[in-house]
Amino acid sequence: MLIDKLQPRCLRWKILPILAILACSVCSAYYARVALQAGVVHHGNPPALQDMYPMWNAYRAIVHRIDPYSDRVTLSTQIAIYGRPAGTILVDPMRFAYPVFAVIPMLPLLFFSYAATCKAAVVSLSVLTMFSVYWWLGPATKRSVMAAATLLTLCSFPVVMALMLVQPTLLFAALIAASLACVRCGRYRMAGVLVALATGKPQLAAMAYIPLAVWAISGWKQRKPLALWFAGTEALLFTFSFVLVPGWFPQWLHAISSYPAYTRPSLLMVLLGTIPGGMATLAAVIVVLYTARKLAESDLMLVTGFSISLLLFAIPFQSYNDVMLLAPALWLVQYCIQGELPMRRVARTSLGIFIGGSCGAIVLVVVAGILFPEVGWHCADPLLTIACFVRSLSITFAMTSIVLDRLSRLSAKQVHLFNCTEVPVEASR
Repeated sequence: MLIDKLQPRCLRWKILPILAILACSVCSAYYARVALQAGVVHHGNPPALQDMYPMWNAYRAIVHRIDPYSDRVTLSTQIAIYGRPAGTILVDPMRFAYPVFAVIPMLPLLFFSYAATCKAAVVSLSVLTMFSVYWWLGPATKRSVMAAATLLTLCSFPVVMALMLVQPTLLFAALIAASLACVRCGRYRMAGVLVALATGKPQLAAMAYIPLAVWAISGWKQRKPLALWFAGTEALLFTFSFVLVPGWFPQWLHAISSYPAYTRPSLLMVLLGTIPGGMATLAAVIVVLYTARKLAESDLMLVTGFSISLLLFAIPFQSYNDVMLLAPALWLVQYCIQGELPMRRVARTSLGIFIGGSCGAIVLVVVAGILFPEVGWHCADPLLTIACFVRSLSITFAMTSIVLDRLSRLSAKQVHLFNCTEVPVEASR
């Protein structure tokens, strides 16, 4: 186990992590069944109709040759979720804000009634999340580490939140993990197809695939199949979407242009303001491009984790988007075991804050809600938001420190000792 690798001196240091995982699991389940079902976090949404409904309703509209972006479909979604038209009273209009082809990965689940779709989706998304841990860690990881990481992932608040809301984010996060797993084992054609499917949620795809694009271009001769299969699959998806819904693209652009009006701004916008936040976002993208140009060839997964942890501050804030932190967090787990000794302490400290903050916040919220129900549940949203920020900051700090260490070694012409990418140099099979 990872805890055995760190060689604790007392038995209590072996028991405490187990107790923390159990406490986090119990509290997450309690919070999911009681707090979320009562509408404490997601105000206004009945528990039976959550974030999957706009996609399900849009699919039904497409089947009946109705524009999923039309006011008619949006109104029917509002009535189903809120019991009345949203108007100016409720903030989120529940408009379908995905590209048309985003429903394609969900097709097996969308043929049934909404109740059946939700049940099947929760099971499917849970399984995909477990597979995501395997895809990020790789087959060479010890079973004990894999089991502990999987349990912690399923017990974490962002995953519990996403499952309770039946959030499609978990699907696209799994597609991103699967595509990069295919890249690691050299299956570039399959990776290209999965990359195209993952663009159904562009903001998540951009965080992970900017380094991948730089990496593919830098080794074009061997990695050309990845780009060609991505471009071909994306062209087919766009063509299929235009056949189903002619003129969908400008309507989708209009839908996402109004998205910031009813969602939380990015953390950079909150901390710095609109214009400085936009400039900071552009600077972050430039930093990712530079890092990918320098380090992606030697360790693609490091640069991917760094890109996700940094650019997560630049997209509209939603707590369930923190499931993307799974990539850098699991990379740090491997680094704690195999990485360069000087930076292991940074990685271990950041992982401790990441895991401790996740477990501590949800336990504190549940205990406060039970002991002080009139006040405790109302503090849940801000407390968990702060916990999300601290988690993101701890992971970003660790990844940035390791990236700077690698860049300094590169400038000194020193060869790094750890590489968990394992990408073959030969052409795709």
